[in-house]
Amino acid sequence: MIVILMGVCGCGKTTIAQLLSDKVGWPIAEADDYHTPENKAKMARGIPLEDQDRLPWLLALHQVIQRWLDEGSSGIITCSSLKKIYREIILNGNVGAEDFAEDKNPSRINGAAFPPQNVKFVYLKGDKETIAQRMQMRTGHFMPPSLVESQFQTLEEPTEDENCIIMDIAEPPDRIVEKIIHSFDNIGTVT
Repeated sequence: MIVILMGVCGCGKTTIAQLLSDKVGWPIAEADDYHTPENKAKMARGIPLEDQDRLPWLLALHQVIQRWLDEGSSGIITCSSLKKIYREIILNGNVGAEDFAEDKNPSRINGAAFPPQNVKFVYLKGDKETIAQRMQMRTGHFMPPSLVESQFQTLEEPTEDENCIIMDIAEPPDRIVEKIIHSFDNIGTVT
């Protein structure tokens, strides 16, 4: 099982990932670690990323998932995954430039089904005011609070066909982790 914790900056992806990892013993891949230095510098200057900026990052995350699947391993990824096409690239990779155009939003890429049964998104959902407050208190991160608005403008909430679990970030982190564990039949199995 691979769990991808998604949502806008400041929703608690890293916190939930660490708590979940502590419970089930799975490794964490922090998506921020896979951004190029250019992307990090751009965001640090308060400039939102464009789709083309994100493509190498998304493909790198796909490679992490593919490696875990090939090894028969479980894992946790923290990734904003703001658009449906981003989630499809993370899952299926190998997207051509024509598939990544802003006017396209396919439900399949290269014939791959979306989503695979052993990879699940968990959407950590929060309102703009809560996220903005959290971002104001955050220190030592390249993403400035000024980008909260652009995150919400980019966000395409998961649809029913994505079979995503939605968690309200107003709940305590321990409770969210408990609900995630209970949402999956085999998440308690450490591999």
